[in-house]
Amino acid sequence: MPRYDPYYADDTRGVHFEVLVDGHYVQAYVAQAVLLATYYGIATTGTECVNAYLAHRVAINQVVMSRVRAHGQETVLVQADELTPSGKPW
Repeated sequence: MPRYDPYYADDTRGVHFEVLVDGHYVQAYVAQAVLLATYYGIATTGTECVNAYLAHRVAINQVVMSRVRAHGQETVLVQADELTPSGKPW
């Protein structure tokens, strides 16, 4: 269970969240632009961004887990091409 709920931050224009990876909490971020590009423009407000993250949490968190296991426990900035096998939102 995360220590805090995912939230949208106006200053970074994206959703901040954390993922438990191998017993350690790792901070992560996904930009509104990534959510828009990947999930067909459903994330136009802060609330919609958080809802898009929550709707696709499993896939997004898997990206974070893979990245942490490969590169260490630094904050993960999720990229659009990591969320779809083809690197395209369609």
